[in-house]
Amino acid sequence: MDGNIITQMGFFISDLHRQIEQLHKKQYADQSSTESFIVYRGQGVSKTEFDQLKKTKGRLMSFNNFLLTTKTCEVSFQFAKEVTMNPDLVEVLLVMTIDLAETTIPFASIRNITYSQNEDNVLFFMHSVFRIHDIKSIDKINRIYEVNLTITTDRHREESLRDADRWANLALVLDKIGQYNNPLQIYAMLLRQTNDEKKKAQIYNQLGRIKSEQREYQEAILSHEKELVINENLLPPNYYHLAAVYQDISLPRSHPSIASSYNNIGKIYNQMKYFVKALSYFEKALIIW
Repeated sequence: MDGNIITQMGFFISDLHRQIEQLHKKQYADQSSTESFIVYRGQGVSKTEFDQLKKTKGRLMSFNNFLLTTKTCEVSFQFAKEVTMNPDLVEVLLVMTIDLAETTIPFASIRNITYSQNEDNVLFFMHSVFRIHDIKSIDKINRIYEVNLTITTDRHREESLRDADRWANLALVLDKIGQYNNPLQIYAMLLRQTNDEKKKAQIYNQLGRIKSEQREYQEAILSHEKELVINENLLPPNYYHLAAVYQDISLPRSHPSIASSYNNIGKIYNQMKYFVKALSYFEKALIIW
């Protein structure tokens, strides 16, 4: 597994997602939510895939890649006809109705930013979801079928993980196989993109662990200290006052993350053979636990 290629491809996909989203906001911000338009895509599918497509009329269809379409039917139809040279493929013309009131999935016209500016192309997010309607033959000689689709809202997406979660999972996998530099890049990107303090604390925890494994102890301590500050700030403002008032009552142990931060810092000082400092942090953790 080449972690560099996976990471760089991931960055490219993430950036392209972001650009489509920005273009969508710019191009469709002033348009009425009642407007709609049609885009087209001609492509070949295997006979097995086409048989499955016919069985799923009325159901949802997800495209697991970026979806390039055009507003010009003739262009897509011509492309579909060219595919007829392959006897193993069934040629389909996808006719997609885009109702602005029915979708929050970003898409954007890329006519003015592509090499071929004569074509009015529209690019959709990965995993855009459409509902399948009519499927009919439009050219019996060349075996071309028209498939009518309508875009759906993003609540119909079948993927369960959000983008940030996928990145975090990729970082964990690369970390486990010892490719530490790539997870560091991913975590740095996630830190820039998130405003969730709890997630930031989790990221700093991972950064501290990786830096410790790389024996970059000072940076590891710095990451865990940042994690500790965030976790302390996440406590209720009157937590310590309540702890003093109700010292005879066991408060819910809802802050083990603070003890964990102390313990992690203690481990690093222990590895550095700063035993007195290590002991002080272990004692702080023990008091909480």
